[in-house]
Amino acid sequence: CFISSFAVKVIKVNIYIIISAIVSFIAYFVIYYSGSVMMMYLALSILGLGCATIYSSAISYGTLLVEFASPRIVSFFIASSGVGTYVGEAYSNWFQESYGFTAIIASSAITMLLTVVLMIIVAFTDKQARKSI
Repeated sequence: CFISSFAVKVIKVNIYIIISAIVSFIAYFVIYYSGSVMMMYLALSILGLGCATIYSSAISYGTLLVEFASPRIVSFFIASSGVGTYVGEAYSNWFQESYGFTAIIASSAITMLLTVVLMIIVAFTDKQARKSI
């Protein structure tokens, strides 16, 4: 998160989210194909960097999409992400027990790819973001 605060000053928020999601997507595959423990730790560190910054950046970008962002919108983003985090933990535990570690990595990578696609769609449909691409 410390690095992202400096990166967002240089790069537009929507581009930063796309880059972070791509880095996380690549890190999932490195985790899956890692042959050593050290490579796994390195990939997990990169994954943590990518995923941790997406959360805060998405909240700030969501408020930038609205012309007059009220505190209710920010509260809605934080509350819905809290619910998603809670449900995600329970769901991922069940999913891992039912289908295994490989399925978790694959579904997480697909979710990151979906994040990239959705952010590109939002960036091209948002008039303000279109200027930065």
